[in-house]
Amino acid sequence: MCIRDRGMGGAKAVVDSRTFFRGPAPSKKMKPLHWDKLKMEDEGPSLWHKLYKGDVDAPFNYEEFENMFSQKDVVVKEVAAKPKQVLLLDEKTHQKLAIMLHKLPSIASIQRALLELDNSVLGKEALVVVKDNCPNPMERQSFLKKVGTKPEEEYTSAEKYMAMVITTSEFEKRIGAWLFTLEWTENVEAALKPMNRLEKAMKCILNSKYLPYYMGVLLGFGNMMNFGSTKGNAPSVALSFLNKLEMTKDNRGKTSLYSYLFTTVRTKNPEALQLPEEMAPLFDGIKGLKWEDFEKSVDEAKRAVSIFDNQSKVVKKELEKQGMDTTDPFVPLTAKFIVTANAQLKTIEDNFEALKGLNKNLIEYFNLDPKTGKLEHIFEEIIPFVDKVKKSVADAMKESRRMARKGQKINNGAGLDDVVGKLQEEVIKS
Repeated sequence: MCIRDRGMGGAKAVVDSRTFFRGPAPSKKMKPLHWDKLKMEDEGPSLWHKLYKGDVDAPFNYEEFENMFSQKDVVVKEVAAKPKQVLLLDEKTHQKLAIMLHKLPSIASIQRALLELDNSVLGKEALVVVKDNCPNPMERQSFLKKVGTKPEEEYTSAEKYMAMVITTSEFEKRIGAWLFTLEWTENVEAALKPMNRLEKAMKCILNSKYLPYYMGVLLGFGNMMNFGSTKGNAPSVALSFLNKLEMTKDNRGKTSLYSYLFTTVRTKNPEALQLPEEMAPLFDGIKGLKWEDFEKSVDEAKRAVSIFDNQSKVVKKELEKQGMDTTDPFVPLTAKFIVTANAQLKTIEDNFEALKGLNKNLIEYFNLDPKTGKLEHIFEEIIPFVDKVKKSVADAMKESRRMARKGQKINNGAGLDDVVGKLQEEVIKS
């Protein structure tokens, strides 16, 4: 039988007054069995009706079942609260130093290497890590304020490291000066190598035997094409016209101005096909170089030597106060190295001054405005042009061989076979 009651909010709830479980009520909270409960009338043919009426006897061991399928009692264990660790560093600084120390030798080894300047223990890479993670004044001050709140034997590795940093005279400047002595030679080479390449590139343009010939032919082409116009009768032109040669076609739309130039050179002055060979320095990492990068490189070198000199003097002064200047290897090392560094800096400065002279000459060579003319703009126009000539010479060589294999004779002008043939072999080797 079903009885309808009004539940909360006036909603009708259906309560079945019949009892379908005739066993004892469990004394423990049982685990649930997830099923879908169906409604059933008092009378019916289903097996469920037979069970309800008692036609089928289905007993089981209630006590055993309860013990097996009851919910486990949750035992709440009291965990003793761990005593809060006292840190002498703020969490961020502590974590930073702890991570750093995993990459380095022991703190004792770091200290010994620093005092003895032993780069077999602390090499350049390790010193860079130490320098980049050097505690700042605020972090040191914070540590010193808390230092008496914890016995030394309980110090963490990060705290021991901080204590070592503070007790080492001018720690950061000592690290910086020592690192400079290990990096400077490579930095000098890194500054001089591109300067040397640039010098060769600039000189090859200024001393070129064949580039003036190409420019002369092209100037003649342009003045004839612009004859009678405001652009005609030009004494000199901006180099940007070089990238328009391939796009400028004859009145049939077949032969480009560049192709006609190459044919003219082959027939009138085949020796000038050696232009790519004499311009080889232009293809030695010159593309992309900027004059301002060289200016920055020289300024950075000056600044680095100045900082090193200052750091060395500060550390030496502190060692003198402690009476350790005669025994600490830092003093003789830096005193000797500053002489070497200044000499090498002078070489960098002299090389740059020479480049400045060549740059001025190159700007004048192409009749550019000294205020707006830039070295990289010259390279941006000249390098693709020379590269185009180089490829054309290579193509001409291939065609010459193909014709030779067929037993045909090329007759493109007096002296072409002798001069171009020899040039072709040289270009292939280059």
